[in-house]
Amino acid sequence: MTKQEIVRDYADLLPSLPPEAWRRIRGEQEIIVNYAREQALATLPALLAGPAERERLLTLLERLAADERVRRSEPSAEQRAMLERIHDVLGRAPAAGQPTARSA
Repeated sequence: MTKQEIVRDYADLLPSLPPEAWRRIRGEQEIIVNYAREQALATLPALLAGPAERERLLTLLERLAADERVRRSEPSAEQRAMLERIHDVLGRAPAAGQPTARSA
């Protein structure tokens, strides 16, 4: 699996950005999450203020969690727990059948 395949397959749920913008944003977000994880999580509702934006992110996360290419990497308990927390912060329970920290 390549990142390019994932981006192509989920293009309808991702913003259209040039590759250099993706790299910059990914690097910035990685730093934020590594050094201020709780604050990053707490800001999600403000960053995704509209219901359509929230739904798009949650749909993307659910589709990725169900994607066999992603599942082969066996997400950790910490990753599954964070996915649940994102759902909680944005006000929607994970979709039925989606792997969660409680189901692992």
